[in-house]
Amino acid sequence: MSQVTMTIIGPDRAIHGHPHASCIDEVVAALSADPETIEELEAAMARFVEPDGRGPFAGWSSGMCDEPCDAGVCIIDLGARLVVAESTYSTPIQAGQVQYRYARGRSEDDPWVTFHLADDWKLRFDAVDWDAEAEMRRNERLAAGPLDFRKVLYGRVCRFIVEQCLAARAESAASGDWTPPAGWTFTELPERAGKVDVPLAEHAVAEIHARWLMTPRDDLRGQAPRDVLLAGRGHIDWNLQDRGEQWSVFRACPPGLSRESAAFRFGPCGTHENVLYYDLGRFEGVVRHPAVHGVAQSPFRQPAYGVAGRRPGAGRPGGRAILRRTSRRQRRPRRPERKVCRSGAPAQGVRSPAVGRRGTVRLGGRYSVLSRQAPIAKKRNMDSTIRRQPASRNGWPPAAAPVTPAPRIRTSPPGSPRGIDEWPPQ
Repeated sequence: MSQVTMTIIGPDRAIHGHPHASCIDEVVAALSADPETIEELEAAMARFVEPDGRGPFAGWSSGMCDEPCDAGVCIIDLGARLVVAESTYSTPIQAGQVQYRYARGRSEDDPWVTFHLADDWKLRFDAVDWDAEAEMRRNERLAAGPLDFRKVLYGRVCRFIVEQCLAARAESAASGDWTPPAGWTFTELPERAGKVDVPLAEHAVAEIHARWLMTPRDDLRGQAPRDVLLAGRGHIDWNLQDRGEQWSVFRACPPGLSRESAAFRFGPCGTHENVLYYDLGRFEGVVRHPAVHGVAQSPFRQPAYGVAGRRPGAGRPGGRAILRRTSRRQRRPRRPERKVCRSGAPAQGVRSPAVGRRGTVRLGGRYSVLSRQAPIAKKRNMDSTIRRQPASRNGWPPAAAPVTPAPRIRTSPPGSPRGIDEWPPQ
């Protein structure tokens, strides 16, 4: 037997059981969803284990147990972000692949799922005095508490922009010209002042935007909004990439995060949200605000992704038709659910729920970059090494249909940690 004693500690309760030692890899992979409770961990396990209706921890006992079994012991403390694994069967890693486990059991042809853990998860491979380190890490996280930085980023940016625009308001403004008031200087972007002899309002727009992003704030615990936006960006990008690859292999959308989960409410921002937030601050909040020019209508009012002072399509054949289509499209009611920024798609307004749930973003056909008729697309579809599961009509979990096996060569990667005998086929 290769059983292991496994304990999972949540904020209000702890459970333990004696599953097969391969369960260590599956539970560690589910930690990529940054669960804070045992219920959130169970929901994240559906990405790597087919739900059977009872739950992945059915039959486990309440309480803690750190007595080793056949293959060792594993303790996961969600509040401390600590994984203690002392096992002869498997060694957890920060990023890698696990084989998806169907309810019928595993087979050699089952697909592999990629995962990446956040940097604040610590993996420890000895169980000596693990509880002292767990208590220290847990107390540090409890003392800091969760930071709801999105209330600051989205709730106080408009007030800051309006105040800064009024402070930089020009006493007189010609078409495209701007005269800074007395005492107003470029503090964050001094290079903008020396670019032209006459400063332009767009330079003031960039300066105000930079002031918001670069100024440390007490409500962000001494951090600047830019620091908060970039913290953890790589982890979210990897998470979205992993779920996109999983969707392409299983041909079914993997489950995302719950809106009530801590990872959804307090998790870091990815590249998608960074682009959304940049457009919110630059185009919606600053460029379209007339206070900088001191006139009723800002000369820089234009659709997103247009050049300042020039609307898309102006000055080229068919430009008037493009302007008419653009005007009609702007009058349509916008739905926040569709405001997703990728590959140049217009992103204005609020945070995308699909990105926040760390699910794959679906876009319209006009935002597609690669045509199916392109040679590289045809080669990818004909490549025998990319084997996909049959499409599931009922969504997730995917159907476990037999797949024609392809020749594989299993090799051990250089510098692989102990306990890993084979590497997933490339």
